[in-house]
Amino acid sequence: MAKRTVGAEKRERLRNEFFKDEDAWTGENEKGWFKAPRTLRLYLSCSHPKS
Repeated sequence: MAKRTVGAEKRERLRNEFFKDEDAWTGENEKGWFKAPRTLRLYLSCSHPKS
């Protein structure tokens, strides 16, 4: 089992405190969606050639 970071434990604790009966959305078995980093838009705009 992977070692959990302090930040992951804090996020899980807060999620359980405020959203006790809800599951975190993972995107598994979903079509048309994927997890992307926040910087993807910045990367794409920087890599687009200026014409």
